[in-house]
Amino acid sequence: MATPTGHETRDVDLRSVLLVTLAVLLAVAASFAVMRLLEGGLASREARRSPPPSPLAATYAVRQPPPPRLQPDPARDLGDFRAGERSVLDQYAWIDRDAGRVRIPIARAMEVLVQRGRPRGAATGAR
Repeated sequence: MATPTGHETRDVDLRSVLLVTLAVLLAVAASFAVMRLLEGGLASREARRSPPPSPLAATYAVRQPPPPRLQPDPARDLGDFRAGERSVLDQYAWIDRDAGRVRIPIARAMEVLVQRGRPRGAATGAR
């Protein structure tokens, strides 16, 4: 006997598909409900078994940890640090007024070094 060619003539049983879909949705909902009940039961059991919190617990959060602490804004801290370092390099200031020692900007110090040359007895980089 020859096998017929073409397409299947039977339609999908829509009622069966809907029943299986409904069964899966009910199983998911039941699983969710059971998990919520289990979570609530375990949480209440843990609350009953745990000792009460210390009355000092409210004051624990007020204290800050000892230094060093984390930086809330490291980029700003680095910018402030560099600005302070830049001000040391770019400004005049007294180091020791009685001895007549001053700090001069680095650009000016390089100009003076070029004009006057290296002072005698200054260490060189080469050995």
